[in-house]
Amino acid sequence: MASSIKNMLANFLEKPGAALTSNSAPRPVWHIKLISEWPKVVGALHEQMRVEKIQGDLLTIGVFNASWLQELYLLSPMLIKSINDYLQHPYVKQIKCKAAARKQVDDIHSARKQEKTESRIVSRPLTSVEKKTLASVEDPELRSMLETLLYVTHGNRVCVKKR
Repeated sequence: MASSIKNMLANFLEKPGAALTSNSAPRPVWHIKLISEWPKVVGALHEQMRVEKIQGDLLTIGVFNASWLQELYLLSPMLIKSINDYLQHPYVKQIKCKAAARKQVDDIHSARKQEKTESRIVSRPLTSVEKKTLASVEDPELRSMLETLLYVTHGNRVCVKKR
């Protein structure tokens, strides 16, 4: 059941130490701490997995790679100890590992990052009319900004493939 942000914020402020889940049930502080500080809790392993769900003392972890799935299953007793040591209380008693795909947001971010490294803007020279028009602008700051605008808007995207 969806709740408005206004209602969720009001409930959160009325009950310090608890946040709300999508079904408006209070979420313990340790859930929030575990989720928000996940990279600190598990270190470099956070790149291989994410918290999927916390239900009672059961922590469900989504694992991105099948080989890591088995490895993390075998390491689950150590993970439980490490998590509980970080939280300073034995909240987690079981870990369930399941296969998960990386979030689409990560894929979009990677694609944009790759696009930035594989393409660049190449400007064409200004035409004589553009140069004459810019020369007629008396304010040097405005002239500089207009010149930059012309270069940016008339630039051509050229793909540079990396090998």
